[in-house]
Amino acid sequence: MLDAGMDWQSVNTTIDLPPSTWEFTASATNRMLTVKHDGVLGQWERTTPLGELRNPVALAEQFAGPLVARC
Repeated sequence: MLDAGMDWQSVNTTIDLPPSTWEFTASATNRMLTVKHDGVLGQWERTTPLGELRNPVALAEQFAGPLVARC
């Protein structure tokens, strides 16, 4: 969604890649990104500040685990 000045306010998208479904939601108001996954290995949800997108190692640790981030 865009505001009157054409700046983004929220983004919500779903990607269906059978057997997995990914949902991404971001909000400019609370500056958070939420990722939800539903697939063969189960369901999970992670929320992180949008600023973490500038730190790929921290992002990988949060979403994939510390072992993956260090490889």
